[in-house]
Amino acid sequence: MAEIVKTRQRHYVHKKLKRKLYIYLAIFFAMLIVSLYDILMGYINALQAAGGWAIGMLLGYASGRMSKILWHEEEELVIAKRDTTGVIILVIYLAFSLSRNWILSHWITGNMLTALVFCMITGSRFGRIISVRKKIKRVLREQGIT
Repeated sequence: MAEIVKTRQRHYVHKKLKRKLYIYLAIFFAMLIVSLYDILMGYINALQAAGGWAIGMLLGYASGRMSKILWHEEEELVIAKRDTTGVIILVIYLAFSLSRNWILSHWITGNMLTALVFCMITGSRFGRIISVRKKIKRVLREQGIT
């Protein structure tokens, strides 16, 4: 009878890509704590924070397009590379990131603006994590690794 061996998927992901995901996760949790603190202190209400998280998640998921996740045949690992479209998305994402305070300051100011930006950063990191993990799982599934 054939023995079914379940492999750990993380063994097939390149160290740099894993490190990048762990950094995104650490930033997400740090910003989540800051966002929750802002809600508890009353700088922003929960509905506005949820809106910031949602906008951030959409931006983060879209920015996940910056990396092309693929299988490296020689190393037998999942790796990440940037492609031309990814670089264009990165430039647009950075332009928005650098100007979001200016854009949003037309409608809100002070602590609420800072809290909303933190919520958007939290959401963007979460969206990016989801996007990259989804791509990694797709590549592993294509290779028959479960």
